[in-house]
Order: sequence, then C-alpha cells, then structure tokens
Amino acid sequence: MRLPHHLLRHKSGVWYFRLVVPRDLQLAFGKKIIKRSLGVRDMRLARLYAYELGAQYAHAIAEARGKGMANREWKVSKFEIDHRADGGFSMRTDGTEQDNTAALEALRLLQAVRPTTPMAMAVAPSSPAVPVSSAPTLLEAFKRYQAAEQAGMKPDTWDQRQRAIWSYIEALGPSKRVDEVTPQETDLWAAELQSEGRSKRTVAQWVSHVAQLFEAQRRIGNVKGDNPVKGVVVFTKAEKLAAKNRGHGWEAFDDAQLARIFDPKNFARMTTTHARWGSLIGLYSGARVSEVAQLFLRDFEVVEGTKCVRITNESDGQSVKNEASKRLVPLHPDLLDMGLWAHVEHLRALGEERLFPGMRIDSKSGAGNAISKGFRYLVHEVLEMKPRRAKGKIAFHSLRKSVIQRLQTNLPGERRKALVGHEPGDGVHEAFYMRPWTAEELATFFPELAWPFMDKPALKAILANAPKGRGRPKSAAKKPQKPKVAP
Repeated sequence: MRLPHHLLRHKSGVWYFRLVVPRDLQLAFGKKIIKRSLGVRDMRLARLYAYELGAQYAHAIAEARGKGMANREWKVSKFEIDHRADGGFSMRTDGTEQDNTAALEALRLLQAVRPTTPMAMAVAPSSPAVPVSSAPTLLEAFKRYQAAEQAGMKPDTWDQRQRAIWSYIEALGPSKRVDEVTPQETDLWAAELQSEGRSKRTVAQWVSHVAQLFEAQRRIGNVKGDNPVKGVVVFTKAEKLAAKNRGHGWEAFDDAQLARIFDPKNFARMTTTHARWGSLIGLYSGARVSEVAQLFLRDFEVVEGTKCVRITNESDGQSVKNEASKRLVPLHPDLLDMGLWAHVEHLRALGEERLFPGMRIDSKSGAGNAISKGFRYLVHEVLEMKPRRAKGKIAFHSLRKSVIQRLQTNLPGERRKALVGHEPGDGVHEAFYMRPWTAEELATFFPELAWPFMDKPALKAILANAPKGRGRPKSAAKKPQKPKVAP
C-alpha cells in the first residue's frame, strides 16, 4: 500500500501529517501549509495515525452537518474515506484535485475538533469515559491571554510569543484543554522543534514564551499543580558560556573599526539625523539603542552643574528593560563640543518634544529600529565590516560592548553598572546600603571615553547640516514660502 501524499518523514525519522491549504483560503488561515507531527518513527504506526486523523475529521464534518456517513464518501486531503456498514473505515488515495476540496471542509472544523493523537490512541477503546473538563482549550486560553497581555508588550516581543504559542497549539491541537497538557507532550514538541533545525537557545525561548500562557492559567485555577511547560527546556549558564566560546554573540568594535565608522567621510554616509546623533550618543554613553531613540527633550537637564540625560519611562512611548535601566547619564564633553546641547535647545525653540521628532518609536522591531538600520547600513553595506568570528554579530549593540570594555580598566564595577544600566550586585551592600551615584561622581568616566580618533570639528559640521528625509524636525524641514505677488 503506498503512502498517503501528505504523510512525510523528517530527516530525524519522525513522521508528519502535512496538508496544503488551498490558495483561496490561505489568507483566512494565515498560512499555506498545516503541518502536525505524529510523534512516531514507525511507518506503520504513522500510517495508522494519519488514517485515524482523516477519519476523525470526516466524522466531525458529518456530525456538524447533522448527516450520517452511510452511502457517502468523505475525502480528507489525499484520502478517500469510505464508511463501512460495520462502523469502520477503509481508505485509498487517488491524488485528484477533489481531495483538496474535501480537505477544505475538514479544515473548517480544525478549530473545533481535537483529532486523535498518538497519546490518545494508546488508550484502549474500552477505557471508561472521563468527565469533560471545564478548563478552556488551548485556543480559548490563547485568545483570553492575547486580550489581556498583548497591549502591554512590545510588538516584537508579542510577535515572538505569539509564534511560539501558535506552534504549540498546532502540535497539540487547538481543542486540547489546558488542564490535560502533560510535560511529556511539551517535551515531544520541543524535541521536534530541534529536529527541524532550531537551536536549543531558540527552543528554550519558545518554551519560556508558552510557559507564560500556562502561568496565566495557573493564577486563575484552570491548571493545578506545576506548570507543564516551564523548565522543559532550559539553556543553562554553562551552555551560554560554551556558545560564547564558540563565537556566538555580540562582538565589541576595536579602535580601528571605530575610527573607520566615525571617520567624517564615512559618518556622512549615514543619511538621517537620528542615525548620526544616535550612534554618537551610544559611543559616548553605552546606552541601548532603544533608550537613545525614545529620548524626550525634557530628559535633558542640568544636575548639580553637570549637563545630563535621564533614561526613564515617564513619557508616552518610553520603556526600560528593568528598574536598573532608569538612570542619570552625564553628557560627555565631546558630545557637547559637537553640538548636542545646542541641538536640544534648538528643538525646544521649535516647540518639539522629542530628540528625534521625525522618527517612529512604535516599530514592531523596537523603538530603536530606525537608528539600528542606519548604523547597520554604514557598517555592513558601506564599510563591509565583518565580525571576527563566523557566528559573531556586529551592529549598534557592539558600541555598548565597546564602551563597557573601555571603562572596565579604571572605572569601578558598581559605577560602571550604574552608568550603563546593568543590575547591581546581588549582595545586601549594593542592594540596600548604597545610595544613587551623583552626576559628579558618574562624570569620572569622561576621560576613559576620550576617543583619540574623533575629528570633532568635522563631525560637528556634518551634524549642523541636517540631512534630508526622516529624522529632521518637521518644522525645520519646511521650505520657506515665497511671498505671494498680487496679479
């Protein structure tokens, strides 16, 4: 007997049930292909499970329409499912276009039907019936979770969480109830993700995202006992260190690379004000790109005679990574020499509120996406810089790493953490006894970031001539109106 057309074997040996969504329904379903793991490597079992899935879908369609299946044939994907008089099913394949039409009907009930899985099929038919749970299905739980949590998350974080949860729902079935999920099922899902080529780090992140859905269900009592997802896959500190030693992760720029990036003729190739000023602020503070992008003019203030910028979440559109990220950062004299404070005062005079008034900070990729793109274009496209390691990364975040490594020689650790927004030490001394650093104390980092390659006069001239396009203040971008001449 030949294999059903939609029964596929992964290189790991696991069999999959695969269904191509017809073109006219791909938009409605949000995908072109539905793929479900059968969780077995035995071809005979896989074929049995695939047949049973098809039979379950066909039976559900008949019930939904209030019709029996006698004297009818129901096709699911590439199967013809014939209902026999003895209550069983016989199946065959023909590969015709009609199979896809029948599959459409089955897909309409996918959200309401929980097909038989290998775990469920292991239960003997004579097993006593189990009372129906009142807990929500995975799909219902996700919809409630989405309504409660999506608005409070960054768009890119929500996209990652949603992608992970949908993968989980597809693997276990949308009608699986949250109180029926077991760690073994989660482990099988995670193993399949890795067998498809995803790294353990990525799978651990997906597991963590799905675990949040179940934490919400535990809080309201729908899931008793331990979270069936949390901790199933963990990327340990030892594994993180091993990955780092293999060259994974962010690399700092060395002085030669920084000299090329901030060479005036190269620096001018960044075509927006936000990319230019953003990269300079990053170089002289170690701030995260999102922190730089969301700065308001009110965040620039004089504290104890020192011009500073305050990293905070007190204005609309602002957010911080954690409490330690809220901090005061003295502005380096080089930034003042190149005109940053004068630029701030100019924007205030124009009635602007933000440092980069023409730049979006609500991108799905994060508040600093526009700055990152401009900086990345210069580094990767114009200068064609490459990381030292094959699996390394260089981009705006490399500036932060460069600053921290530069400061570690002479600036004490506690002061360094306060400057760049890292959590203080775990000890009682740091957490409960130390006071916040003053602006004057933090300003002791200035000599450490006196980059010798900076041509400040040339860069100041470039910054004074605002480039065209986004990033300029709207009021400054307007062309002067010619006086109207009376006819």
